[in-house]
Order: sequence, then C-alpha cells, then structure tokens
Amino acid sequence: WTAYGEGWNLDAWKTPLKYRLIDGKPVIISAGPDKIFDTTDDMKIEMKWLKPSFLQRLDCIPTKARRITCTNNLKQIWLAIHMYSQDNKGQYPDKNGAEGLEKLRAGGYLKNVKFYTCPSTITIAKDGEKLTEENVDYVYIGGYNERTAYNDSDISIVYDKPTNYHGKYGNILSVDGHAGGYAGEKWMDYIKK
Repeated sequence: WTAYGEGWNLDAWKTPLKYRLIDGKPVIISAGPDKIFDTTDDMKIEMKWLKPSFLQRLDCIPTKARRITCTNNLKQIWLAIHMYSQDNKGQYPDKNGAEGLEKLRAGGYLKNVKFYTCPSTITIAKDGEKLTEENVDYVYIGGYNERTAYNDSDISIVYDKPTNYHGKYGNILSVDGHAGGYAGEKWMDYIKK
C-alpha cells in the first residue's frame, strides 16, 4: 500500500489514505476512527468522494516504476539466498514457495517483508509475520545450490506469480542472480527449470 502525507489526501480523521492499483484502477483505504491500518474499522473509500487532484495523482504512477521495483525485490531476494547459502554449505533453501522464502525471513537474511510482495498487487505482509502463499507474490523453486548457479546459470528460481498484475509482463530471477522482465502474453515461457 502507498500513502501520501499531504493534506489533500487525508481521511476524516486526518490519517493519510492508502491505495493500491488493481487492474489499473485504484482501491483507496482509510484507517478509520482508530487511525491504525489493518484493523476492523478500516474503510474502503468510494471513488466519487475523492478530490480530483487525488485521482490525478494515482493515474501518474507509471507501470514501469512498479515493474522496476518488482525486479529490485527479486534482486534483494537473491542476495538473501546467496547469504543463506554462505551459511549452509552452498545450499539454497530447500523448500518451494513461501516456505522456502520464509527460511530467508526467519533466518534474518531478508527480514523486510515488503520485498516478498509485488508493488502491482494488493498483498499485505506484516513485519514479523510468517510468510505464506497468501502474503507472498513470488514463486520460489527450492533445492538448488551454488554449484547449480555456476554450471547452469539460466535456471529460474524466483518469479512473479501469474496473478501479479503487470499487464502481460513478468519478472524472473535466475539462479545466478540475474533478474529481468519479459513482455508478452507468454512471458512465463522464459522460466527455465
């Protein structure tokens, strides 16, 4: 979620609104009377009640910026995988999916949960919370090691879930740490196993 602290986008309780783009359209959330997000009094704001200047600001969030941030997330994950391997005889986390990524978070290699969520989704992961398939936006393929990275650097180990909204585009991280984006409806064809 993204928030702006300027006065024109505060809710009735003077708390900055938060938003996420879903299918190219913003979803706006107010923290509600308790002024704390992720509690039972959070409110979805109807678009008709927002000032035009706020809506114009949302339209300015470029898709390319979200894609670049997503690629950066994958690079941060790779650095954590590499540090993990240094402490584990060259082995990467052996579990697939969120379970493998949780080994990185729980082991202190990449504690900041925002790196496990794509900026083009509405997924919310809370600091200190265990990573699950529900709060992670990337697919992790476990069981590789440093030797694999040296011998077959094209193997994909982390990539966007197909449900991440990049608009016919996806990011893929290779076992050697190279991360890149691929355009087109068949971007997943670039995933090498």
